Amino acid sequence: MVRAEIYRERSGKKKERDARRASSLQTRAIYDDVREVGVPPAIVDPKRRAAAKNNLRLHLETYHAAEFSLGWSESHLLLIETLQQAVLEFLCQLIAFPRGSGKTSIARRMVEWATLHGHLKYPLLFAAEASKAQQHIDSIRNDLMNNDLLMEDFPEVCHFIRASEGVANRALYQTSRGLVTGLRWGASLIVFPNVEETRDRGNAGSVITTGTITGSAARGPLINNMRPDFALADDPQNRRSAGSRKQNRDRLDVINGDIMGMAGPGKKLSLVVTGTVIYKEDAIDQMLNRDKYPQMNGIRVRMIESMPVNEELWDQWWDIFKACTTSDRDTTRAHDFYREHQAELERGAKVYWEDRKFAGFNSALESAMMLYYSDPETFASEYQNEPLEHIQDDTKMPPIEKMLTHQSGFHQYIVPDYCDTVTAFIDVQKTCLYYGVYAWGDQFTCSVIDYGTFPRQNRHYFQLVNVNKTMVRKFPGSSFESACFKSLHALMDQLERGWTRLDGSVLPVSKGIVDANFGESTEVVYRVIHERGPQTPWIPGHGMGIRSSGRLIAEMGRKKGDQLGLHWRIPALDKRKRPVRHVVYDTNFWKTFLSERWNTEVPEPGHQTLYKGGKHRMYCEHLHAEYGMRVITEKRNAIEWQEKPSREDNHFLDCHTGAQVAASIAGIQMKAMKRVTQETRKRQKVTADTIAAMTTR
Repeated sequence: MVRAEIYRERSGKKKERDARRASSLQTRAIYDDVREVGVPPAIVDPKRRAAAKNNLRLHLETYHAAEFSLGWSESHLLLIETLQQAVLEFLCQLIAFPRGSGKTSIARRMVEWATLHGHLKYPLLFAAEASKAQQHIDSIRNDLMNNDLLMEDFPEVCHFIRASEGVANRALYQTSRGLVTGLRWGASLIVFPNVEETRDRGNAGSVITTGTITGSAARGPLINNMRPDFALADDPQNRRSAGSRKQNRDRLDVINGDIMGMAGPGKKLSLVVTGTVIYKEDAIDQMLNRDKYPQMNGIRVRMIESMPVNEELWDQWWDIFKACTTSDRDTTRAHDFYREHQAELERGAKVYWEDRKFAGFNSALESAMMLYYSDPETFASEYQNEPLEHIQDDTKMPPIEKMLTHQSGFHQYIVPDYCDTVTAFIDVQKTCLYYGVYAWGDQFTCSVIDYGTFPRQNRHYFQLVNVNKTMVRKFPGSSFESACFKSLHALMDQLERGWTRLDGSVLPVSKGIVDANFGESTEVVYRVIHERGPQTPWIPGHGMGIRSSGRLIAEMGRKKGDQLGLHWRIPALDKRKRPVRHVVYDTNFWKTFLSERWNTEVPEPGHQTLYKGGKHRMYCEHLHAEYGMRVITEKRNAIEWQEKPSREDNHFLDCHTGAQVAASIAGIQMKAMKRVTQETRKRQKVTADTIAAMTTR
């Protein structure tokens, strides 16, 4: 009896297991049927697909005709051509387009075209903000799911994407012919299926992903054991970052360092940057400078390439337009005025895109001029890519192009015959020494006779961040302090060799200042100058920007043994603190003084010139790296100098400024200043004699 019950119990459990197994197999079969999406259909029009393979413009006009329905401008055709060239030939390209020109849409469709045709395996799209990056991937995803023409000619990709219905899990477990397709479908990621058809057509496993310019994606995440082969940085800056010196520097570092290095050693990477200049010297504006970034091949597109000639007639049009909008919003009278005077209004004008005009307006020029008159500042930046100067520069250096024309007629190393004093300045940096040598004549007339770095870079244009010949490399095995010590001695020996005039006479460096404000090198500077002996022309220098609310150097109290000059002081030697004397000077005064000298026309006394035949743009840009702003306080009003919101180097500005101080120490004066100084010294002498006489009594 017991055995029978045990048998029945075991038999019942076996039937339950068999039933569960059958149900599981049935469920598995149903699940497999759901996962299985079959094979993609054949290509509807192979010739149409083949024709667009190496023709981005044809791809846009064929598969996105509704989106790009307006005629192309010459600038658009240039953009399309350069984007295609960047993809096919692995080049770098920067194009600054007016806002609302469709550059972002073209760039996105270019990524789609390149991956579908197999030109790119792993493009990475960047934006300034996460929301913009999301728009990139959403737009491409929407095309691949809903564009019927793409479905017809690229079924090996679109069939599987449509079958997933935009659900990430369905994409992940999707099968074709019983094998997982490999399709991945994430918030910021699309991975094309890896099936027989995509392998045959060259786009299997291609990756499209997005990220922010300052996020971790800039390092190029490894996906499917692949590194990015293309990067699109679309509008990599916003208004906030464009106005920040640090954020501009950070974005440029990311583009030049992180993004350009994503492909890995020995592999090429295409880079396209599209954007709009927001402020002068923002990240885009700097990259458009072909001297600094020749590899970017920057192109600046303006909405109005040349402004109309008849400004007065346009002012009349604007008055009518404003009156219309103020009264009843009907601008018909303004448009009628335009048609009546169209030939004269359009004289001399050229717009970049004839088809870009607002509803009701007669032409693209009329539309553009409405934007111009409505907000000239916004128009200059958002549409012309030439923003107005936001900086209130009360003491301007002359334009760089004008500075480049200020040449002495004497070659490098030659002292002009109207100069009889030579001074020098050395600016100490972590990697190298910047220096300048200057010849001086009456009233601070100056000629730059030599400048550069130690070690020499053998390039006429570079920045401190990309200096590759450094002091430490010059003296292998040395610490920074040791390399700086050796470099200072070597450079001083070089500059003390004497400077020749045309008459054959040789002038020594009368006075040279070495920047001693760089904390890591301060002690090294003092030690080097001390070792060179009491007859050395070199003296450590400490520049300080005295604000309008602060005390001038002459007001800081004079001690016995101090040497006081024009906004500089050489304190008496205190061997308990330093082994040699040093000079303290007001950089705000001397930079203002320098800008005034540069604005002096040649050959007026006090003018500044560069030596003949050199490539001086980098030097002049250093002089433009800061701006002077007038600040008025209860104490006095003065010009205070600040760095511009860019990554400009200012080392030669420091050299030229400090060399003026050295010239003043060496005895160079303006005539007016000379009279004041003599009168002051006379009064001081009388006062001293009087005090002495009173003491004697």
